[in-house]
Amino acid sequence: MLPRSDDRETLMGYQGKAYVPYRSAEEYGQGQQNTQATLNRIIISSEEFEQNQEERCAILLCLDRSESMKGKAIEELNRAVDQFGEDLRENPSVAAKVDIGVVLFNEAVMWFDFTNSSSFQPQDIKAEGGTKISFAIDVALDMCERRKDLYKTNGITYHRPWIILITDGLPEHDLPEEIQKTCERLRDAEEKRRAAIFTIACGDNSEELARWLSENVTPPNRPAKRTSEANFRDLFRWLSNSQIALSKSSPGDPVPLPSTDGWEIV
Repeated sequence: MLPRSDDRETLMGYQGKAYVPYRSAEEYGQGQQNTQATLNRIIISSEEFEQNQEERCAILLCLDRSESMKGKAIEELNRAVDQFGEDLRENPSVAAKVDIGVVLFNEAVMWFDFTNSSSFQPQDIKAEGGTKISFAIDVALDMCERRKDLYKTNGITYHRPWIILITDGLPEHDLPEEIQKTCERLRDAEEKRRAAIFTIACGDNSEELARWLSENVTPPNRPAKRTSEANFRDLFRWLSNSQIALSKSSPGDPVPLPSTDGWEIV
């Protein structure tokens, strides 16, 4: 059973799947240090790379699990993530190349380290709490950097990691300076081709949210898109088809992505 998100001592000592507590204004200056310390609890084995030397496409799912996602939205999101893994496993040669990591966030952040899609087993996502985006993106970027370091250490070629952020709410627990610093870091990662972020707004206020994400989070050349919970599975099917296309290219090559028709709300 996961610890309660308001039990700070339990969270910081939790040795299962890493769980980072909400940072108050007083803790803000220690944010990066706390992130690295918690990430470093994860022990990585190189055995997976010894068994599979294929080049990699790493994809990080950064998923909102706040209270406003409760009900149909979280049910459809769980189904879509399950289907995503199944779609990739239908083609074993593609599945061997795609690694999946997951970040779940409300006012806290919980993550599951990268695993190859051939053995990806998503956790059942429960909705509760508020919304804090900046720390989730920081953790996602840190996970991608760690994963690339592991690829390099083990002689694995790789494509630029993708971060897929799906949220239905404005960040009620983020400080303005947190959003600013996260944005600067994210755009620097984009400019230096360290990672690519795709942001998806859903829910009743998706138009306003997509506008806020485009103004505050996304890189200038990739504005946020909108969808509904009814289209989550089409969105993740687009994502699996994109990874299939990426896996058939060489790292650094331009890759035409499938059309977003069917799930994107214009």
